[in-house]
Amino acid sequence: MSRLKKAVGYVIRTQDYGETSKILKVLTREAGMISLIAKGARRPRSPFGAALEPLCLSEFVYYDRAGLKTLSQASLLRMHEELRRDYDRLTAALRCARFVHRLLEEDHVEERAFELFGELLGALSTEEDVRLYELAFPWKLLARLGVAPQWERCAVCGRDLSEASGRIGFSGEKGGLLCGGCRSASGSEGEGEVPLAPGTARGLAMLLKLPFPKLHRLRLSPADIRLGERLLREFVAHHLRPMPAGDRRSGEFVSHPRDELS
Repeated sequence: MSRLKKAVGYVIRTQDYGETSKILKVLTREAGMISLIAKGARRPRSPFGAALEPLCLSEFVYYDRAGLKTLSQASLLRMHEELRRDYDRLTAALRCARFVHRLLEEDHVEERAFELFGELLGALSTEEDVRLYELAFPWKLLARLGVAPQWERCAVCGRDLSEASGRIGFSGEKGGLLCGGCRSASGSEGEGEVPLAPGTARGLAMLLKLPFPKLHRLRLSPADIRLGERLLREFVAHHLRPMPAGDRRSGEFVSHPRDELS
């Protein structure tokens, strides 16, 4: 028998279902990622109102069962209106939500992911360098879940690279930075290794160390940010499960904010 439960969560994804209903993916503090069916949510007089809009923080009361759960009540807690008034901020937040949807399994409590997503939305609402925060979030989430690449030591031999000044590289397949001795003899990008300046590597490593409120201190060039996006795509391609078929699109999930939205 299903039980009535309550949880606070962010609406990560919505999908129309039937003629009047919606299916929601919600990142909750109490239960992790859950799937809810909101019956009648698309009717003009739906009792759920704006509480089911993407990125909203809402309180949900639902009937708990394995798999798809049935929503009973929803109360809006925060709309994040600042994001909705700015296209770049909104699309950056939606892309990060898509990464959350891809990364997290359902019904596994991930309070750190819930907190980090809230910190991201707060930062995107106020900070200017939107693309920097959009890049930082996936790296931070990977780190909090214990699957981030190695940024300070060689991923193969363990050599400390935090103060490296010579030739290094990055390999998504091998799990992070590579010292000169562990890079392939040719250093070919065709082998999945990307040459990396030590200063750029240290800058990208700081994405993990600095909390969102202090991230504005980090000065990464547009070229560094593009490189960080590329490295993220390559790391994810080797270490994370593929996206569901309905979510796949060219460029994966880390793209320029003006790319097409889902």
